[in-house]
Amino acid sequence: MQKKKRKTRKKHWSQIEDEIYFKVQDEIKKLEHRKKDLSQEDIFVITIGKCLELYSKYYPEVYKGEKKVSIEEALTSIREIVDSQLMHTRFNQVTAETDTITAVYLFYLAKKTSISYDSLNKALKMRSIPMKEILESGLVEKEGNILLVLTPLERKKIIEAKRKENLTAIDRAHYLYALWKEGTIFKFEKSLSDDEKAFWLSEQVVKTFNYLYEIEQDKIYQDIVKLLKPKWIK
Repeated sequence: MQKKKRKTRKKHWSQIEDEIYFKVQDEIKKLEHRKKDLSQEDIFVITIGKCLELYSKYYPEVYKGEKKVSIEEALTSIREIVDSQLMHTRFNQVTAETDTITAVYLFYLAKKTSISYDSLNKALKMRSIPMKEILESGLVEKEGNILLVLTPLERKKIIEAKRKENLTAIDRAHYLYALWKEGTIFKFEKSLSDDEKAFWLSEQVVKTFNYLYEIEQDKIYQDIVKLLKPKWIK
């Protein structure tokens, strides 16, 4: 007796896309909690595989309007969804470890000399972060539709003009970096109390230095932590 072929019902891509969004969120949470040794690339690949399984349940009867959605189209869309969700999760993690302004710098400005106002504004809107906060942070200078990313040395005087309670982790990291480059870090050290040293090299600042080194591969970030942490954090 011949087996009947399983008939797949016609499915619209928008319906599958909703399922994929929930699948991605669920898989990322599961993988990050259960398998701590997985890299972001591992999580990316595994999650894409799980989403393709979902798509394959309805293949080949997946449509956008009257047009069938090919495997290549589905894969491109799934990659974008997974990438967006992973970045969102990672951004939230870095924000929790440092602060929002520092996370914005690390994700969108580090290792760049400039960025378009529109592209940064679009990224910030997705995270409900007002552009005004970045413009007022002293991380960038606006020239027409371009934002020039300031170096730590260019930011030094801006940081000195800020009130202590308004200093972000990236402010403190950049200030210590600028002092190191100028050769005045030990003079600054002598002016600090133990509490002030703990403030300038807090856990948030150490995390920021580590991220900066990962992104920019500038050994000075490592050297500052190696030299100052044993002396400043007790």
